[in-house]
Parts: sequence; structure tokens; C-alpha cells
Amino acid sequence: MKTILETERMILRDFSMDDLPDYAKLDSDPEVMKYINNGIIKSFEEIRQDLIRIMKYSTENSGFGLWAAIEKEQNKFIGWFCLKHLDKTDEIEVGYRLIREFWGRGFASEGAESLVKHGFHKLKLTEIVGVTDPDNKASIRILEKAGLKFKKYAFYYNSEVAYFSIRKKSKQAIIIKEYRPFQETQWLDCHASVMVDSAAWWTVLHKKPVYENEVIDLVALIDGKIAGFIMIEINSTIISEMNPAGFVWEFGVHRDFRGNGIGKMLIEKAHNMMNSNFRINKSIWYSQEEEAQKYYEKLGMKEIGKHWQFSIRANKDDFQALLEKGFNCWNMRGSSEIKDYDKVKKNFKIIENDETLKPGICIGYEYIR
Repeated sequence: MKTILETERMILRDFSMDDLPDYAKLDSDPEVMKYINNGIIKSFEEIRQDLIRIMKYSTENSGFGLWAAIEKEQNKFIGWFCLKHLDKTDEIEVGYRLIREFWGRGFASEGAESLVKHGFHKLKLTEIVGVTDPDNKASIRILEKAGLKFKKYAFYYNSEVAYFSIRKKSKQAIIIKEYRPFQETQWLDCHASVMVDSAAWWTVLHKKPVYENEVIDLVALIDGKIAGFIMIEINSTIISEMNPAGFVWEFGVHRDFRGNGIGKMLIEKAHNMMNSNFRINKSIWYSQEEEAQKYYEKLGMKEIGKHWQFSIRANKDDFQALLEKGFNCWNMRGSSEIKDYDKVKKNFKIIENDETLKPGICIGYEYIR
């Protein structure tokens, strides 16, 4: 069977009738179908006919189709992804459907983002759309992470849908400049975009941070608009044992401009300035965001340590002691060594059901250039 695309953890390939049992299992799960076809489960024969139509469509529409997703490690069918014509139109939509046990593990984002890139670079598309039930928050999140933006509510596949789209970015001049105070609102807007898509922050910034020591403070500009930023404090006391070094407090690229090499340009410029202004060639990075960790490792950064970050509810005795001092404590934020995390879990109530505050492993990196 022809392989269409390979991602880090998946192979997307053409369907065959041998996939019918797995495909039928997928489409017979009420939870999977909750937001599809008004939640109505089709008969086995209807599902078989659907698979035949899928295979016929892929044969007749070179480059487009709906493809089986195979998880590499276990060589297991986990669902499908597609680039195909949106319901009776000439528009091309990206879509997916996964077996429930593979939800929440990043496969949907991995596949959708890879197909958007494939569509633009390999198939030379200029626009890709996506539709989902307006109440399906998880799918909306996946489309947004793939770079699609909400445009309107529409009617496709016999139901109301939220319609998203993304256009291929034309090459634009990217200028790296030192930040200026009059850009603070723009900087905060860009920072907010990064925060929404990342687990690296759990508090919102309402003012641009100020640090104790000198900083390398750069922004990437496209048509005068801030598209990315980096702030590095020189010889920060938070990493005193690693100095001389620059500690990276803030770094990110607005979702509308990712994939243009802006992050790497910011890092290179910042390191050039550290070298020339302070004779420092080392920067220190920390993040609990998995996508950021992959990016740092791709750039060749060296891991230097890791720890847990989490929030806890104050236990009864601590809560009462703080309350007697006038402090009504809602929760506390902190960290622990990897080896001590089980001890923390035994002694405190860790907040695990809040997407912003849930525990994560924060990894430290060293970058020398």
C-alpha cells in the first residue's frame, strides 16, 4: 500500500479492504461519532460502502484522499487523516478521526500540522480549510494549532459547522530589531498568542517584564508588526551557578508567522549580541511545553536537567495557618526534583484537572554558539 506521508510517530498510507475491521471499530464508537453525522452510528454495511468510496476517491484524485494512520512503534491502526474536497466544493479540507485510546496524545496535532505543510509545499495549495462541530472544542483546538483561523459559521455535511482556513504564507521581509518601549502593546499581543498555544506559562502578562540585570531584548518585525520576541537576562541570579550565561526568560513566535525560521533568526541575533557585547556564548533555556522541547532539541541544544512543575491545594492545616495570618490561599505553585514527585503526591493535593495548572516536566537546555 502506498505511503502518502510519514510523521515523527505515524505513517499515513492508502486504505485497503483489509482495514475494514479497524475502520468499522472507529466509526462504531459513540464517543468518536458524538459530533459527526448527528451522532448516528452507521450499520456495518454502510461503513463498508464508505470505505469503498474512500478508496475510489483516492484513486481518482491524485494527491488527495483520506488515509489510514498507522502508529509506527506498534504498527497499529489509530484512525485516519485527510486532505480532500470539502463537501461538494473545490476547496480542500484537512481532517482526521482517531480511535479513542489515542486521544490526548498529540497525534491529531502531529497529523494535521504535517498535512497542512504537505498541502502547501508538496501539493502547491494556496489555501486549506477545516470544519468541525461548533461545540467540539478539542477539534477546534487542533485546527488552531495547525494554523487555521476561524472565519465563519457555515453549513456543510448536512449540519452547521465552524469553518476555519489558512492561506499559504508568501515570503515576507523579516527584520530583527531591538525592542522599543512604544512597542509594548504589540509585544504583549504577540506574547498572548504564544501563551495561548503553550503550557510554558500559567499567568497572564499585563505589562512587559523588567529584569534586574542587562538584557538582550529583540523583536522580529514583519511589515512593522511584531511577529516574535526574545528576552535574555545576562548573568541572571536565577542561574548563578551556570554564569557567565544568558538566561532566556521570554521567547516565542506569533502563531500567524510560525514556520518561517523566525525563532532561529532571533536566537542567532541574540547570541551574536551576547558574544559581541558581553563575551558570552552560552544561553540557558527551560520549558515544560513539549513542542518547545522538541524545537530546542532540533536546534541541537543540550539537556542539562529536568524537574516537575505543578500547583497544589493547600492542606487543611496549612490553609488554616495562612488564613490566621490574613492570607486566604487558593493554591500554590512550585516544583520538585523528579525523584521527589511521588512524595509530593502523597503529602499534597496536586491540581491535575486544570489544563493551565496541570503538572508537567520542565526540561533545562544549554545552547552554546
